[in-house]
Amino acid sequence: FHFLDKPKSEVEQDIKNLISNYFKASFRHTGMILPLSQQDKLEWARMQKESDEYDVKFLAARPRTSQIEEPSYAKQIQPKDATQFDFPKYSTMRLPNGIKVLYYQNDATPKINLILSLKARDYYDSIQHPGLYNFLAQVMQEGTKKYTAAQLADELESRGMSLSISPGLVAMNMLAADLEKGLELLQEIISHPRFDENEIEKVRTQILAEIKNFWDTPTSFSRQLINEQIYKGHPYSKNILGTKDSVEKITKKDLIEFHKKYFS
Repeated sequence: FHFLDKPKSEVEQDIKNLISNYFKASFRHTGMILPLSQQDKLEWARMQKESDEYDVKFLAARPRTSQIEEPSYAKQIQPKDATQFDFPKYSTMRLPNGIKVLYYQNDATPKINLILSLKARDYYDSIQHPGLYNFLAQVMQEGTKKYTAAQLADELESRGMSLSISPGLVAMNMLAADLEKGLELLQEIISHPRFDENEIEKVRTQILAEIKNFWDTPTSFSRQLINEQIYKGHPYSKNILGTKDSVEKITKKDLIEFHKKYFS
């Protein structure tokens, strides 16, 4: 809670030490064991020594009285050489309206996953109304001109479809047989949000609760505090949830104008 209260120079040095000690290629993995450089071998040995010393200290206070069972399954595992893995090769096409499509077909499953990536990513969030983009993304899932919130939810759930909208990204999946209906719903959701006053207020209440929970969860807000330090004055420093004051002031008109400008 108080890490950033330390002198700035001390915080900077702590960050430099963290990066120099742990941001190394050998601390990463690619799904297989990687070779270590000589320097990294020494570092790993040092950390192993620290870990062993801690284990001894920890276990000394908890003496075991029962017999340890001999391993059985572990002795049956035969190590094998890693096989070569190639990511699927996608194909591309361009729709008449200019949208570029990247697609890959997997005959093993009868499902279709759609991801619509907008040029306006999360860092396009409003400067005047922080949190507006996230507010809009949630409101867009609460009905369209053709469907009320309940009707839209029923259309999706009755076909086992899932929908997720976040700033800059719309994701949807469905059975292959429902693709035509899925595309119809997707176009309706993106092009004709309902902007119902009651649903707007419901979303506002939800977001205000999320903001309160966010600032009560160190694992959540610590990243935000770091971003504000590293990207000060830059769009990357924005908190997509916005602020309590801002979310309370966002109007239906703000949502409609933001949608018209960025969902294009």
